[in-house]
Amino acid sequence: MNGLSQAIVCGLCLVCSGFPDVTSAQEARAKQSLPVSIYAVAPIARTDNPAMTTAAAPTPTTPSGKLPQYLLEQPFPGIDPAASNTDGSLIACQLHLPDKVLRLEIQVTVDGQPFSQVRQQRVNSLWKALSSASAVTTDEGAAPISAEDLANGQAGEPPLLGRLRRYCQATGRLPSPQEIDWWLTHVVDGPCCLWLNDHFQRVRGEQQPEYLVLDLDHDGIISAGELAVSVETLQRCDLNRNDIIEWTEIATAARNENPTPGSTTIASAMTLAKPSATPPDLRVKIGFHTADPAQSRLTVEAIAAELESAVTQAKVTPSGLRLTLYDTPVFLQAIQSNEANIDQLSVGAVYDGYPWLPDLDPYDDGRITLRERSQILERLLRQDRNQDGQLTRNEAVSPLRVCVAWGPIVHRELANLRRINLPTTTMLAASPGWFDRMDRNRDRDLTRGEFPGTDEQFSAMDRDHDHLISVEEANAFDATDSVKAPLDVPRPLSDAPALPE
Repeated sequence: MNGLSQAIVCGLCLVCSGFPDVTSAQEARAKQSLPVSIYAVAPIARTDNPAMTTAAAPTPTTPSGKLPQYLLEQPFPGIDPAASNTDGSLIACQLHLPDKVLRLEIQVTVDGQPFSQVRQQRVNSLWKALSSASAVTTDEGAAPISAEDLANGQAGEPPLLGRLRRYCQATGRLPSPQEIDWWLTHVVDGPCCLWLNDHFQRVRGEQQPEYLVLDLDHDGIISAGELAVSVETLQRCDLNRNDIIEWTEIATAARNENPTPGSTTIASAMTLAKPSATPPDLRVKIGFHTADPAQSRLTVEAIAAELESAVTQAKVTPSGLRLTLYDTPVFLQAIQSNEANIDQLSVGAVYDGYPWLPDLDPYDDGRITLRERSQILERLLRQDRNQDGQLTRNEAVSPLRVCVAWGPIVHRELANLRRINLPTTTMLAASPGWFDRMDRNRDRDLTRGEFPGTDEQFSAMDRDHDHLISVEEANAFDATDSVKAPLDVPRPLSDAPALPE
């Protein structure tokens, strides 16, 4: 997630409850469950600077202006994503893997009721307010507001209700609930089930810069010889020579390479399907709780026998539940907006691209440090699924991410590259002040070039002799009394002047 969001991810739970049993005929062979992530939507920052002469862009008011990332018209002819079953809680989909199409069933409830009922309740509430002949109260126990004030949009009335009342005045009649629903869908907010645009982040799905850089002879195969020099190859991507290989530097180096023969264009990641009596291959149950979001959960059930082991072996990551389905990594995630009065579900799927970079960067900071660089070959060999000593395009499969959100926020989550590692106490360990001043490239390790002391001092602090002083080694040295320090090494002064950047 980006800086506007926070993921609340705990452990795994193998029990799911609170869902209506509408598909009890197909028993699940395996289940995995995890909490729903809470997405904190920050208000848009406003700059009130009189010196700025450029007029601010007007706030969009129509669905197409507010939500250009979604297919607002019926995305697939003849299929309504909010009416895949009689109670309006199921969405039938097809996951398009490179070599397989999986039938996916998504069941979504909000506070124990089908998600589509929330929009219907809003429609009914607006219709009752419009049909009131005399007075309406905005809050329970509040003083009545006259119909004249409501018609003029006064007394703190919700803007939507004021617009509808002016519509009634203009047409001279009361709209039906169906007309109010049409108004909400086509004029105000968009449909109650938003489907992410098929082209969203498609360019990213085709990106494999690490593969292009490592394939030195451009034959479409990373041979054993190319793997043997993989560290040196990536080292050449360090354009600013700061001992940090950034993802952007790898992408820049890849742009200078010739495209590898045999590259393919990413197709649609997920499409809607018509309801069918045939059991799905995979079922996803999501229960959102608006009053207590901590109770919201996502549960994945394997219906097809061949997917039982994939669900059983699924792992929790910050980007959702990670499954391997027919050799394709698939992340299933549910997020919930912290905003109130939500009545829209958003659904989307993207191929994420960059198949190996997140695994090469265990800290998920977009950089490969010296310490991470020492593990590059080991991590690359883990991608060799057939153990033939080389890597091919089939082993560089872009992960597929499927996200379901309560609120129009799926595009915000999928706009960012996935993260695969949970934070640990090691990643969050505080470092001494003198260490931070010496660590010029901010990689949380000190090289001999960054350390201004003597060789003996460096060796004394480098307890594991990996030619790097880690935060843990620095803290351990700080905790050692200077009189008892090994080799009687002088400790760095806490008030030493900061090194130049």
